[in-house]
Amino acid sequence: MGDYETELKVAKFEVFVTEITQKMEAVKGSWFFKLLGVFYDIENVNDYAKIIMKKAYFGYVDGDFEAFYEGDYRNGAQLSYSNTNKRIEATKCIASYCKKNGNCKRVGYHLIFWALMVLAVDKTDASKHLSEICAVAKMIGITDEEMMDIVHIIKCLYLIKYRPYRDYNKSNYWLRKAAEEGDLDCMRALSNRYNNGCFGLPENHLDSYRWGNKYASGDGKVYKAYGEMSVSP
Repeated sequence: MGDYETELKVAKFEVFVTEITQKMEAVKGSWFFKLLGVFYDIENVNDYAKIIMKKAYFGYVDGDFEAFYEGDYRNGAQLSYSNTNKRIEATKCIASYCKKNGNCKRVGYHLIFWALMVLAVDKTDASKHLSEICAVAKMIGITDEEMMDIVHIIKCLYLIKYRPYRDYNKSNYWLRKAAEEGDLDCMRALSNRYNNGCFGLPENHLDSYRWGNKYASGDGKVYKAYGEMSVSP
């Protein structure tokens, strides 16, 4: 990348991902692994997805898990994507570990969260990856409702908290679209923006009341399609 503006975008996205990883409490264990290789080949994803794959790590208590890596996991090696058998066995190992108890299952939630985060920024072979993510989620024991919660969190992160260059027109367009489709957090965000006249929206107490009332009445719908997530960092 030689374009300064593009490099700045990537740098801001890296800060965004780093902030999330710092706030997510990893399961305490004797080993820490990068697991997104069960879904993606780091050599064939875009720069934004690469950042996620390099930054996201998962606590694990079974040292034997290192057998699924071609390099030293301590130095940031990714799980071997090219070896299909290893990926399948790694997936089974992850599912088995996550079913041990509620605390271990947190690793599964984190894995699906980050896998969907990658899908949101890199749509290459999206249907294939989405199918694999959903299959692994079921193996781990994550319900459809929990999947919807994860999708909802990702939408909120991208639509509300991550605003490259403060492109408020784009941000407000997707914020309004999500609110119209029933996203309660986006309704609340719109109400606050109109009330304070900020983030590119004019002060308008009528619109603030309208969205605030919709939020308060719980007029929201659960998202039915995982594949609706799409962002352009």
